[in-house]
Amino acid sequence: MVEPLPLDTAPPPDMTSERRGPNRPMAPPLAADMRLVIEGMLAHHMLDVRRFIVENLESSADRIVSDVRMMMQDQTPPPAGFAPSERPADWRLWLAVAGLAAAFLFGLQWSKQRGESATLAAQLATAQQQLAETQQTLLSVQATDAAADASAGAPGPDAAPPPPPAADAVRASALVEAVPYGETPLAGARLERVSALLNRLGTQGFHGVVSIRSIPGRFCTVTGSSGMPVLAADALLASKCEQTGSPRDDNGSASQRQSVAFANMVSTARQNSGGKIDVQISAGNSDEVVTAYPALSDTLTAGEWNRVAAANNRVEVHWQPTH
Repeated sequence: MVEPLPLDTAPPPDMTSERRGPNRPMAPPLAADMRLVIEGMLAHHMLDVRRFIVENLESSADRIVSDVRMMMQDQTPPPAGFAPSERPADWRLWLAVAGLAAAFLFGLQWSKQRGESATLAAQLATAQQQLAETQQTLLSVQATDAAADASAGAPGPDAAPPPPPAADAVRASALVEAVPYGETPLAGARLERVSALLNRLGTQGFHGVVSIRSIPGRFCTVTGSSGMPVLAADALLASKCEQTGSPRDDNGSASQRQSVAFANMVSTARQNSGGKIDVQISAGNSDEVVTAYPALSDTLTAGEWNRVAAANNRVEVHWQPTH
């Protein structure tokens, strides 16, 4: 069941030692070096903002007090017999004007600081997304290198079959494939990549477990003209999202996660391996993220939210030899 995007609720308390803000969603802790860099950036930024606000407020207050003193000194007592007007100038009015001006300046600085904080939060989310993409690229490169090594060492047609490799010769690894919004996770390009992986493992004499997990992302959607949810426009505020979720996150039905062709491919791989490869298919949940979702704010857009959801909407393949 897809739930509306919460605006005011805070996430459950984090049990890790990492410091989290009240509006930050649950996410795995950052690497130590990445966290130190980000904390240093935040500390430096907040010191600059605090110094700027204090200097401007002190300057504005000194200028206002000086102007009021000059105005009071310029006033001369009325001559004898002079009747004051019905509405004499009241010095308290000038103090009220000065107070309003100071309040306006303080509000202006506060608004500027809030905008800069939102910009910094967006930069942090972008850095986290780039880190996740780098990790996925590294995993793909490792899988490609392993396939190239297997192809280079493949025997000719007249060569005697090599002895089966030891269990330690095949390293446990992982493959991560992104799933575009609305597509069946275990189909299309994911079918080809998983099929190539199972063929390579079978050629290497792999004996173990291959776990295939589909994990949905939480997309910001609105109701389309057909009555079905569609991705919200990038410029739309995230607070205007009608739903957050994935049309394929029905983890209770295998048919919602894999195509018939994918199921047939897995069955064939099991038979060809003679029972040596145990393929297990399961589904994760939207809380298993590789990129933390941005904190909710009045300026957060659906485009920023959905870019993170696209990184989290994925298929993970892990293989572990049996010792």
